[in-house]
Amino acid sequence: MGREIPTSGPFTVLPQDCWVDIVQYFSFEDLLSLSTACKDLRASTEHFLYQQISWRFREALPLRRLLRLLRTTLDRPDLASSIQLLSLLSFKSKWIMPQQDIDWREEAPSFQDVTEKAISIIQRARFTDAEEWADVLKKGNFFAFAAILISQLANIKTLHLDFCFVWLDGFPGRMIKHAVFSPNKELPTFSCLQEVDYGGNVPNPVKYWTEIDDGPPNRFSDPYNHSQFIGWFSLPSLHHLEIWLRDIEELKEKPELDLSHLHTLILARSTIPEKDVPFLLRRTGGLTNLHLGLAHEWEEQMFYEHSDCLAEGLGLVSSTIERLSVGLEYHPCYCGESHGDDEMEEWRNPLHGILTRFTRLQVAEVPITFLLGFNPDYAANLDGSILPETLRELVLRNDLVNLVGFEWYDGDILDFIERFLTHSRHSTPLLRKITCRRWKRKYSEDWPDEDFQMQLACKDTGIDFNIVVDRLSSGLWNEQK
Repeated sequence: MGREIPTSGPFTVLPQDCWVDIVQYFSFEDLLSLSTACKDLRASTEHFLYQQISWRFREALPLRRLLRLLRTTLDRPDLASSIQLLSLLSFKSKWIMPQQDIDWREEAPSFQDVTEKAISIIQRARFTDAEEWADVLKKGNFFAFAAILISQLANIKTLHLDFCFVWLDGFPGRMIKHAVFSPNKELPTFSCLQEVDYGGNVPNPVKYWTEIDDGPPNRFSDPYNHSQFIGWFSLPSLHHLEIWLRDIEELKEKPELDLSHLHTLILARSTIPEKDVPFLLRRTGGLTNLHLGLAHEWEEQMFYEHSDCLAEGLGLVSSTIERLSVGLEYHPCYCGESHGDDEMEEWRNPLHGILTRFTRLQVAEVPITFLLGFNPDYAANLDGSILPETLRELVLRNDLVNLVGFEWYDGDILDFIERFLTHSRHSTPLLRKITCRRWKRKYSEDWPDEDFQMQLACKDTGIDFNIVVDRLSSGLWNEQK
């Protein structure tokens, strides 16, 4: 026989407001222990146990666990209203079709009540695609059930969702769109939601060695639901949005769209064209942090072909941005020939000196080609004509290093930094950190001595020098938050 839980304990004599002030500082483990101490403590700690729900999964999607949580929130709306953070992320982002942790055909009867209530929510909310939702819910679709769970969290403030939600039908985004725009008020409007990560952990594009390589599928070319993005950009209280944005076609249909409430925008490997950048950034009047990550389809959209649009868009936020990073990738990641330097340099010309237009910029992380061009023999120097005097941290990325003919070797970048150090105190008096960020797939350890010597040279001028080797993607300022 299990231990009987006592009805009350010494903590229960504390005034309720005093107890609430104390318990909010307890760890989850301590709260869990308290909830088993006595029935009164369980009642007073239960809501705190549900405030933050953060799950990490590997290949198997935790469907059983999700359904149990959904059942609880449907039966106990008071607990659903306590949830302020929900995070559903994979441990390691990979282009592997996820599987569920249960055999749905066997376990569906155990969760028939949850399925029926979920379908009822869709029907009462009058979704135009209610039949599709009902069909996938009856089949035990993890992503659709997760969207139903989110639809019950009226007070949620922070939401982090794996890239698979974007990749596989976009159910949460579609639900948010309906909640925001539908005249039917069955769903909450998410007026408390302040931070969203919707697919920001999207993996690298798959790599092809030749144009006829029979490699893995290029998942960036997979069909996706186009209606899953507009809702996130329409949330009234959102301050931080990290998103794998595939297109902005529905956003363009709303010219009155106002994004002035956004402080941080992180476009993770976004497949929007360069021409769409001004439309998006023109609507962000208060943006202080921006990662502009673009993933173009090889031979369909060449980088810098519309640099004038990039320059226009960045110019629109140049008076507010304090932390800026830019990422450029092709999908599939094809290790082939690039366009000629002369042609690409002409395209890139509108971006020359663009950073000096930023009046508050403290952190800049940009591809070396973005900053200095394609050929180190003809590149401008790192100086006051390129970098703003407000800069405190500079990160140089070697995006596009996979292309044959990429001229910037690690040693070339180090040479430019070395020359820059001779006048760095004059041109960028606040600069305290320089980082070379190198792409793991093409990383070479040919320069260990040079890296060490550069570290010493930077130290003599009061600057920290670092090497980061990873898979690139969003800015280091975001990953270190």
